[in-house]
Amino acid sequence: MKDKHPEKKNENGRQNTDHAGDIETKSRITEIAMQLMDEKGWENVSIRNLCERANISTGAFYYYFASKDEVLTRPSSQTDYVAYKIFSSVDKSMPVLDQFVDAFAKMAEWQATKGPETTKYSLLVHIRRPELNIISTERLFYKLTYMTVKTAQESGALSSEFDTEEINKTLHDMYTGIWVTWCTSGGDYDLKKRVAVEMRRLLECFLPPQQLG
Repeated sequence: MKDKHPEKKNENGRQNTDHAGDIETKSRITEIAMQLMDEKGWENVSIRNLCERANISTGAFYYYFASKDEVLTRPSSQTDYVAYKIFSSVDKSMPVLDQFVDAFAKMAEWQATKGPETTKYSLLVHIRRPELNIISTERLFYKLTYMTVKTAQESGALSSEFDTEEINKTLHDMYTGIWVTWCTSGGDYDLKKRVAVEMRRLLECFLPPQQLG
């Protein structure tokens, strides 16, 4: 298959697929993978199954993903695409704390639609493949929240006494911990509500001294 963007290569020499059209296609392939996993179980899903359902060639599949497991773990896949849409559309007129809470709550709402079993299998893939770090600082989701934290600190909405990276990692640790617990408990609580409540409590720890009661 001819390169769509021959000038864009990543650090491993593979095609950079972060273009808008590519991200949408990867998102569609990931969605189809979720459907097939629900129908057959991930162990029984082949790349051929994915290609047939997505109506793409095997070559096209390998343009976007290096392996079947990478469909669930690729940094620029569905989660990052959804995060981009959510953080890009956040209401900037809201207080910064509310912006964070709203964005993470919407991420949780989307995560819940995937179901606990889907998330659980994705976690198992990460356990087997630790190099596909679920909280990689190279992920778009992580970079989006980092820039949001940095902007909030520069405007005085969040305290500058804390390192930007420290705040961002703490937010992701909280978010990840909540949805991992949710998926391993069979989704027995409202994920969106829990994330909103706990994220607000956590963010209040990083408010400037003058905003603390």
